[in-house]
Amino acid sequence: MLGRHGRARTLAQTPPRRIQSRHGQRQRIETRARRGRALENFMEQLDESVDGREIELTAGQEFELTLRENPSTGFRWRVTADGSPACVLVRDGFRAPNEGRPGQGGSHVWQFRAAQAGQGRIEMSYTRTAGEAARTFTLSVRVAG
Repeated sequence: MLGRHGRARTLAQTPPRRIQSRHGQRQRIETRARRGRALENFMEQLDESVDGREIELTAGQEFELTLRENPSTGFRWRVTADGSPACVLVRDGFRAPNEGRPGQGGSHVWQFRAAQAGQGRIEMSYTRTAGEAARTFTLSVRVAG
């Protein structure tokens, strides 16, 4: 994203994003990035704490969603709604912890891009192959043009 004079805007020059709680109250969420880092290279890091909330993004902005997962138990996170048409799933994978002990859980990581103006809903379910969801995760996404 370029500023007025054709220079990349830094995160310090960009207002913090806002998310909305389940009860409709807007909350200010400070972003986690180093000062002076260009906004195009910055990716929001989201986790279980945003379950049931709404996030507002601008078109082209990317974010990463990380949820704890332990595939050795038979449970895995599955995407049941991918946020389209507002969002596009860019990457999907598992991140093992540094220790790497057998049977130890890790994190499932998805990378999304705000593709176009509009609204979408990302829904995940933590299930075994043939069973009911043990947990669910929902995130509403609003993308400004």
